[in-house]
Amino acid sequence: MKLKKKYLFFSIVGILIVAILGIFGYEYQKIQSTANTISTNHSLASRQQLKQGKPFSILVLGTDVGALGRGTSYAGNTDTLELITVNPKKQTLTTTAIPRDTLVRVETKNKVEYTKINAAYALGGPREIKKRVHELLDVPVDYYALVNMGGLEKTVDAVGGVTVNNPFAFKYEGHTILRENSI
Repeated sequence: MKLKKKYLFFSIVGILIVAILGIFGYEYQKIQSTANTISTNHSLASRQQLKQGKPFSILVLGTDVGALGRGTSYAGNTDTLELITVNPKKQTLTTTAIPRDTLVRVETKNKVEYTKINAAYALGGPREIKKRVHELLDVPVDYYALVNMGGLEKTVDAVGGVTVNNPFAFKYEGHTILRENSI
């Protein structure tokens, strides 16, 4: 009887291990395949654009997800929107700040409505906000970079944090911020 129980136990554990390894292997393959496709497509296209001296633009989006207990999906808004346009022939770089409260036309499932541009990300992710910025500024958006607050917080912590020289003391949301020399 004990031999049958041991055999059953090890069989179940073995099946679970094989299933878990299979799932991880499949997910790894999907991620690797996507990364290779993105890397190959963007690298080749970017190199050709640079060689030809064609201008390109990058939309930098700062999202309010990933920190302060917020989730990590694109249910949040983009509180920072910067369009960076690079012109290799002229050797210029132009940065355009897009106010987050700019009203734009957005098509939803049921209707067309006007909403703040920072909500376009929550409505349709990077594709939707790229489309809205293109319509707003009449500039093609070739690429985008997404930075969430959680990632920014980790990056700042990784480089040793930020020192703030505060000229005066104040209270905000239950926190007391002291003057620079009062510590």
